[in-house]
Amino acid sequence: MWTSNNLMKLLRGKKMRSDIAFLSFNKIPNVNTSFKYLKLGRIALENHKYYCQQHGYNYIQNVEVDSLIPACWSKIKAIIDAFNNFKWVLWADSDTLIVNTDIKLESFLNSENDIISQCPVTYFDKLSLTSEQCYKLMPLNTGAFFIQNTSWSMELLQEVYEKRPVNYSEALWDGFGEQEAIIDILKERKDGFEHVSYTSNLQSHPKFYNRDIMFIHFYGNHAVKRLSIPECKTIISRWEDSISKRENLPEDRIRFHYACIQNFKNDPMFRRRVPEFFLYTEEEITRN
Repeated sequence: MWTSNNLMKLLRGKKMRSDIAFLSFNKIPNVNTSFKYLKLGRIALENHKYYCQQHGYNYIQNVEVDSLIPACWSKIKAIIDAFNNFKWVLWADSDTLIVNTDIKLESFLNSENDIISQCPVTYFDKLSLTSEQCYKLMPLNTGAFFIQNTSWSMELLQEVYEKRPVNYSEALWDGFGEQEAIIDILKERKDGFEHVSYTSNLQSHPKFYNRDIMFIHFYGNHAVKRLSIPECKTIISRWEDSISKRENLPEDRIRFHYACIQNFKNDPMFRRRVPEFFLYTEEEITRN
């Protein structure tokens, strides 16, 4: 458990790891329809920052975000810039929270591979899918992933960044982001996925989390409204309080996830997704 006194003891005399950077940022959209970036994004950055302070990692959250393209593409430019100073970069989206703070970044690193990603088989372990189906569904998850500073990685990132959209509207985004671009390029290259290694404990769906996993990924947005706004605020405030006090996080991961991503109202402007889309039942969302 984190406490202010314990954290200060950990920081005394701690040297920063000079070769690893932990990158993240949070941008609240101009057209905002949920608590995802308004609430979850802010507490995620706080959660990430204190983890890095605990272990002495370089944390970078002041990322230049290009307002003319979807925010997700700015992570590519941020990683390219970080390669000027670091051997490894961990990228974590602002919808990820570190639950097991005892896991160190070094435990994931493997110099023989350029990208380290969550294994899709273990991510979808509870869905009764074949290994082939898992890799087809999600061959790479950039919600949280490591990338090593090599000439291959730099070339890949530069090629990916060239695929960023030129005409963009927040209300009309087609869903093609940096993750899809990376996957497409890796598929086009004969040895593309030979540069990727997979780990079983980097990130997890909220429903399938266990203590051996570092991040919970509260992915998605624009879910159909199922909870009242006061109820959402009550659920989220418990998580905010736990993170600010460096305490163990609450157990209501499913309802917290949905409270963050459901629309404030059922606005037809944005695609609305039912709980089943996020692998939940109606009962799991609405029961107290």
